[in-house]
Amino acid sequence: MSKKIGTKPSGRPQRIWDKMRKQFRLRPLAHIYDLSQAPLNSNPLAGQWPCLNVMVSSNRITRRWDHEISRTFDSTETISEIPTFRTYDGTQYILALTANDAAKIMGSTASDTYEYITKAYTTGHITNITADTPSVVTGSGTNWSTSGLAAGDKFIVDGDFTTTAAMEPCANWATIASIGSDTALTLTGHYAGTHGSLATVDYRTRMIYGNVDGTPGGNRWQYASVAGKFCFGNGYDQMQVWTGTGYSTDLNTTYCNQVRYCVPYANRLVTADSYDTDLAKRNPWRLRWSKEGDPTNWTDDTSGFNDFIDTEEPIMGLGVAGENLIVFKNTSYYLGLRTGQATSAIGFPSQKKGIGLYAPYSIVHAAGSVAWMGIDDFYFFNGSEAEPVGDPIRKKFFDLVSDDEAKAVFGINNIRYNEVLWVANTSSGQYIFAYDWKEKVWSTSKFSSNLTALGGAGI
Repeated sequence: MSKKIGTKPSGRPQRIWDKMRKQFRLRPLAHIYDLSQAPLNSNPLAGQWPCLNVMVSSNRITRRWDHEISRTFDSTETISEIPTFRTYDGTQYILALTANDAAKIMGSTASDTYEYITKAYTTGHITNITADTPSVVTGSGTNWSTSGLAAGDKFIVDGDFTTTAAMEPCANWATIASIGSDTALTLTGHYAGTHGSLATVDYRTRMIYGNVDGTPGGNRWQYASVAGKFCFGNGYDQMQVWTGTGYSTDLNTTYCNQVRYCVPYANRLVTADSYDTDLAKRNPWRLRWSKEGDPTNWTDDTSGFNDFIDTEEPIMGLGVAGENLIVFKNTSYYLGLRTGQATSAIGFPSQKKGIGLYAPYSIVHAAGSVAWMGIDDFYFFNGSEAEPVGDPIRKKFFDLVSDDEAKAVFGINNIRYNEVLWVANTSSGQYIFAYDWKEKVWSTSKFSSNLTALGGAGI
């Protein structure tokens, strides 16, 4: 005789019924995502690793979103970051920072792709391009030998765009092999566009950035929006600034060279671990901040710096949580606050030891606070101190991820789903580890192709 599940059979002793209820009790859905080592007596109805591409939402299991093709970049470009930048007038741009270029992603028409905003040099005009292999370009009114142009940068005649600037990549971009003089440069091969006497035609160059993924030490781009300016650096080149039009330019060649870490704080740009002009070498213990409201000004009385030399550990990254500026080292962090004094704007009254930052690019700003990956756990700053949140996942995570790969973990705030996403390459492939800070649960996902960056509108 069949009975409905959950209905007490008539005549059956109470103690037997109680025993059956205990035996088949269902665990909460959130237990599906407990990725720690399973105890020997664990309930078989509580799923263990791997539970992929699903997540808990309001105590319901839902399928995790996947990705689809939006824009196809040049095959030589590897996207490292996808920032969103909003100007004072409310215009929003989605940008793409690659190993060698910066671009804004276009989307006003179906045929739009992207447009480079990489630092450019356009002074003067072109008078001739030879049909040789390699081609030699002659200019008039140009200052190529002192402009900063170098081998590897890109060149094109304006009239040789096969489409428009908003529809990159253009096949006519050529690579510069050498700079002969202010008025002559040589390309690596035969120029595919217009040749011969060109009278005085316009041209443009892209002064490509260093190899972000390999120089130095596997750096990723860091960026910050301050006072309507988008500032970005890769730890190798001069830090760049872009205001929404034209091309990016050097932010400050004296104080913003090879900036490795940056963050916006108190309407200032704060940087760390950069080339120090006074020392004539990199200074990984120095923190600098710009004038309030002007990230290009580093000599005003209200700008300043602080050296964190009480330990030999270098600065590993920067974060902001509420009123706190957080300066991370490997096994400690410092809390900075605004002092209210014009000439000493930021002070550091406290240091927390024993908890630090292991993966520099795991820092994620979310829910008005900051999350990161330490040497053996994940943390969320709760307003006064670091709170460990990785208990359900950390054993499995550090079993799968080697020390070298753990240092390369990067993350992003997934605003739409109240999540922090961390991407890690593991012994079993690449995984995304997601922490829902609202419901305090973890989930995991795995895409068919490896990710190099996450970002864009709504994430």
